[in-house]
Amino acid sequence: AVNAVVRGKKIVEQGTVDGYANAITNALNALVLKTVSNPQTPTAPEAPNTGDNSNLSAYAMLALLSLLGIIVLKKKKLTSK
Repeated sequence: AVNAVVRGKKIVEQGTVDGYANAITNALNALVLKTVSNPQTPTAPEAPNTGDNSNLSAYAMLALLSLLGIIVLKKKKLTSK
């Protein structure tokens, strides 16, 4: 703010500057501190709805059964040699 001061103003403009200063001072004095009586605590956001309603456990069970079938077939192939 000090660097924004313009030097060399005419004395007739001092009344205008004083008026601005008084307006700023009055505005600052008129500020009122507001208190919040019941602050709300933020809640965790919900997961977005992706539209994927498939049952993941069914796919996991299918993968396990497939893996078990592969293991059984490999053992059967090794024992038959």
